[in-house]
Formats: sequence, C-alpha cells, structure tokens
Amino acid sequence: MVEHSNGDRLKIALLLVGLGGLVTGLVLHVAGRPDLAQTVWFAGVVPILAALLVEILRSLDTSPSALAPAATQTSLPGVHPK
Repeated sequence: MVEHSNGDRLKIALLLVGLGGLVTGLVLHVAGRPDLAQTVWFAGVVPILAALLVEILRSLDTSPSALAPAATQTSLPGVHPK
C-alpha cells in the first residue's frame, strides 16, 4: 500500500477541485447558465492560484547558498570550470 504525504494529498485535492470546477462549469454552460458557470470556474481556479503563489513565494525564500551547487554544475559546450 502506498502512503501519501500531506503535500501529495494537497496536490490531489487541488487537482480534484480544479477538475470539478472545470466539469461543473462546462455542464452549467451547456445547460444555458454561463453566468453561473463563470462563477464556478472562478471558484475552481482560486485555490490553485493560491497554492501556486505559495509555491512561488517559498521558492523565492530559498537561500542563495542552496542554489550554488546546481549553478556550478552547468555544462556548456567548450566551457570548463576552473
């Protein structure tokens, strides 16, 4: 049995919210309720955008020393580190 971390559960929940909003909005739009469909689509996108913003802010908080090893391992043709 595979155990999921809290991060994995959050990602799954965000995926389900996004897909649920997309499908529900599509059904409402086809049913002739485009005004309500837009509201549902917006409500489905907001949590995903919030999670994306949090991830971006966390990545900006990463210290430069944590990024240094990755930056020194770049391999460009004809460029050799000293």
